[in-house]
Amino acid sequence: MRFFKDGEKEHVGLFYLHSILQSSFALIWIYWIIFLMDQGFSFVIIGIALMANGLIMTVLEIPTGALADAFGRKGSTILGFVGFAIGMLIIPSITDPVQLIIVFAAWGLPITLISGASEAWVVDNLKAVGREDLIEDFFTKDQSINMLGFIFASILAGLVVKYWGMDMIWYVSGISMLATIPVLMLQKEYFVPEKVNFRNTMKQAGQNIREGARFSIGEKQVLYLLIAVIFISIGSEFVMVLKQPYMELMGIPREFFGYLAAIGSAICVGTPFLAKAISQRTQNKNHYLAMHTLIFAAVMVAVIFVNMAWLAALVLIILSIRWSMFNPIFEPYFQNILPTEIRATMGSFKNMVFAAGLLIGDVILSAFTDTVGPGNMLVLGGLITLPAILFFFTAKNKNSSKNQRL
Repeated sequence: MRFFKDGEKEHVGLFYLHSILQSSFALIWIYWIIFLMDQGFSFVIIGIALMANGLIMTVLEIPTGALADAFGRKGSTILGFVGFAIGMLIIPSITDPVQLIIVFAAWGLPITLISGASEAWVVDNLKAVGREDLIEDFFTKDQSINMLGFIFASILAGLVVKYWGMDMIWYVSGISMLATIPVLMLQKEYFVPEKVNFRNTMKQAGQNIREGARFSIGEKQVLYLLIAVIFISIGSEFVMVLKQPYMELMGIPREFFGYLAAIGSAICVGTPFLAKAISQRTQNKNHYLAMHTLIFAAVMVAVIFVNMAWLAALVLIILSIRWSMFNPIFEPYFQNILPTEIRATMGSFKNMVFAAGLLIGDVILSAFTDTVGPGNMLVLGGLITLPAILFFFTAKNKNSSKNQRL
């Protein structure tokens, strides 16, 4: 059985290549919270910096998505990766809390330029060539390919930290991200925005925002999915911020952080395909998403019973696979119910909601983690995630007249 279908490498091969190159040198995610703590920043300061980042993302998600609809997805995505890389190169030199907060706030802009636009670029390209059958396959395989690259990154991060220090992981990550930009520049974009002057473009962006808002409110399926995303994102932020301090609290040596991440990434190479197989056996996608949420929320709550390092490591490995079994199902499910002309805008609506959830999570983390501790906060994160189950079950698969414009 071939991994790629006929024509798949031709249409999305460069996207896959960019994913594995970028993920193979994404070293910062193994140690970034520990790095900031070693720089002398408390959870309060880290939380405020993340809140600033989340606030900027929330404010800019829709405007940048609308601009991608008006100007094109390719330029927005490339500019976002350039800005994100520059942010990584700046952060190692920061020791002042105010500077950290400012840089994290500014870092929100390139993130919003990528989100929504990158997904819409892929989906619209495949629709333009009549290969809608590859959309779900792309999100599944891209997640797997990213995890394959992250195995290498996890091992490399440990070596870089051991021999050159934590500062170097930021420089390697930033420079390598800039080096992958030419791959995206070679990728075609079939979506052609109307050629208008700047004023008309901004007017069109405003119209896209209003239409996106009306669509979100009017389509109950979309509305319930977006509400579920808020709770999912809060739980996700808890895991992302707390897992490294929790490992240290449980006595796991730092040199094992990379090994555990590599194990989790190796498992994640196959889990997107497992998720696809399971979702195809469920009655519909939202039932799968509800089941997924219940399982991983239960794992977070189970942290309260963990009192040994190897059990803590097992819990964190399990939590590391959550996105590889969520995104490949949720993204195509969400994208396929969106009208083409506002797909990037609606993708940004979804990411704006996600960013709002991150912001809420950061407020809670900043207020309580120094006092309560990372383990108890992980339990709280699992409990906060549970309401998403109700909204996933409430969202119903249906083909409305608006969806027929796809």
